[in-house]
Parts: sequence; C-alpha cells; structure tokens
Amino acid sequence: MITMSVQAIKAPILLVHAEDDWDIPYTHSETLFNALLEQLLPSIVSPPIGAATDWAKEDWDKFYAAHSVRTNVQKSLVTSSEIPHFGTVNQFIRGKDEGKVVFLKTIEGGHNKLGALEGVQEVIRVTFNSPA
Repeated sequence: MITMSVQAIKAPILLVHAEDDWDIPYTHSETLFNALLEQLLPSIVSPPIGAATDWAKEDWDKFYAAHSVRTNVQKSLVTSSEIPHFGTVNQFIRGKDEGKVVFLKTIEGGHNKLGALEGVQEVIRVTFNSPA
C-alpha cells in the first residue's frame, strides 16, 4: 500500500465544499486547507495543558507576541474573496513549484450537486489556468 501526504502534491489543489453538505461537514475541507497552510506559518509554542498557570508573565508575553506574528503572516499569505449569494474563495501560494491551494466554500450544493453549480466550473478553470 502506498501512502502519501497531501503536502507531497506538487500541483494546484482545489478544495470545494458546500456549507449545507450534511454527509461530510465543510469543516473537513477547512481543516485540510489549514493543514496545507500550516507548513508556511511560523511555529508557536502553546502553553502546556493543565500547567498554564505555571507560566510566568514573560512566557505569556512571548506566546502572545508569537501568536500575533503568526496571525499577521497568515493574513499576508491568504487572500479571501466573498462571492455574494454563492460563497467564499480562500487561497494561497505554497511555493514556486508547488502551486496554489484554493478552498471554495459554497453556501449551497449539498453533497452531490456541488459540481453542477454555476460558478464552480469557473473556479476550477481559474485554479488550473485553463483557457476560457
């Protein structure tokens, strides 16, 4: 059996999910999008669970400063577009030879009708640079 990490894919990645998919929650695609983004963000040391009260004020100050830097880096990498009455598109570029990651979250489309929605095909075309 061959296993491969999604990070090993060296091509554009498109995630499309509907908010009203009752079979598989859209948060699954959101989690995958964030996992792909994670490798581009500065790491952050979280307080130990249950021992957070052991941290000194300086530790908390460092944590909040690192969290702020991480949030700013994320905002600089991810572009978001709201498409009225349709959904949102979030995307970022992974690297020179790795392609972009696009997450289209539509308002509706359920589990089986998403690919037939007008607009989804356009996002596919744009993501993979196909001519009109």
